[in-house]
Amino acid sequence: MRVRTMAVALGMLLAGVTRAQEMTGVGLAYVPDPSAGDVTEVALPRLLAPGDRLEGRYVRVHSDRLQPDGQATPAAGEPGDFRYHPLTGYLPECLYDLAGCDIFDTVNVYYHVDHVAQTFWHDYLGVDIDFQADVFVHISGDGAFADPDRWLIKLGVGKLFMKNAALEDEIIYHEYAHLVHAALGFRIDTDSPMEARALDEGYADYFATSFTDDPRYGEWVITCPPRLHCTGPPDDREVRTLATDPAVWNWNHGAPSTSLKYGVCTRFFELDTKCKTSYLNFSPPHTWGIIWGSALWDLRERLGAEVTDRLAVESLRRLDGRTATMSRAAGALAEADVALFGGRHVEVIQEVMAARGIPPESAVSRTPTGAPSQDDLEIVSVYPNPAQGAVVVQVHLGTPARVRGGLYDMLGRVVARLPAATLPAGRHDLRLTPPEPAAGVYVFWIEAGGQMRTARLVWRP
Repeated sequence: MRVRTMAVALGMLLAGVTRAQEMTGVGLAYVPDPSAGDVTEVALPRLLAPGDRLEGRYVRVHSDRLQPDGQATPAAGEPGDFRYHPLTGYLPECLYDLAGCDIFDTVNVYYHVDHVAQTFWHDYLGVDIDFQADVFVHISGDGAFADPDRWLIKLGVGKLFMKNAALEDEIIYHEYAHLVHAALGFRIDTDSPMEARALDEGYADYFATSFTDDPRYGEWVITCPPRLHCTGPPDDREVRTLATDPAVWNWNHGAPSTSLKYGVCTRFFELDTKCKTSYLNFSPPHTWGIIWGSALWDLRERLGAEVTDRLAVESLRRLDGRTATMSRAAGALAEADVALFGGRHVEVIQEVMAARGIPPESAVSRTPTGAPSQDDLEIVSVYPNPAQGAVVVQVHLGTPARVRGGLYDMLGRVVARLPAATLPAGRHDLRLTPPEPAAGVYVFWIEAGGQMRTARLVWRP
């Protein structure tokens, strides 16, 4: 196999010992995945000196089959040299024959984890990566999973529907994102509700695809046995996509369709000579996760990658994995925009979320007594609600602030605005007259001092 080379000099191997005695090694990897053809010679920065094992600042990698003792992959020759060539030709199944387990896979994973950790998360988004991921390759079965409690990632060797996950860049980026979510404070555990798990999947899908600048996720890794004479829908050629139809992939205010599916494969099953159609994504949290990831991708199409990526990170910091919902996540995006951009994009966020059936709701916690704290902006009461005429919204300001706000409907359309004004600290009554036509559900929002709050209003006919 030919090797495409990058500017990696072997002399770099022992040069530049950095923090925590780090060094730069050299290896081979698929950039971005095997669909590119030849492997590329790549730098392996941030290896822990002396570089005799595949362990660095951000990640250590080993094969569950080739290194059952848990030791990271050893260097191919001198320290820092991990130029293992991928195996070619017919290979026996790795799970049953070590001759089919390719040590190259571990180096490929190191390159991609280090790359996304440093360039995307640390340099671009400013996230402090203070953990080291422990990655196992050659695990039984299709796909991959992450265990943030142990900063662990396991990558399947592949079976019926997927190839070796260690060679698919987007799967690596997706699973690593789960660990970053936990580092940001959004930690999923056994008590987390299904919506929170779906958000975890949707954010990971979004970050992986935003980094690759392509809404399709996992194109190379997908495989489907021959369908022969079987008929059915066209096979999907990726694990997921975030370029979905909002009318179909819609949260529907907490009642999404139960028929949502993605990743179809129709095949002829030789054991019982039947035609069968299967889906990779057919139940929560993955189908719901596609809805949230698609909403973020919609936002990216409107606001651009740099703004949306930063909003996504900041919103994660505001969510609790034990209580998070779609609506709270949408509210956290709006609050993040107030904090980062002065609320410049709040109306676009509202429109995008409304198109996906996700009404924003405040994600900021209250004080334990329910009373506003000194520095808080709070909506104290909304009366009457439901209403047929004017509504009075009482708000509390902990400090004097310039206040602005408005009203939008469930389609994300702004139907009324509050005149911007500077108000003193204390409680204030804001009078809202019903829009035309009045009947329906609306969301009132108010922003002051870098904080945002929302309240749901109902006007009766």
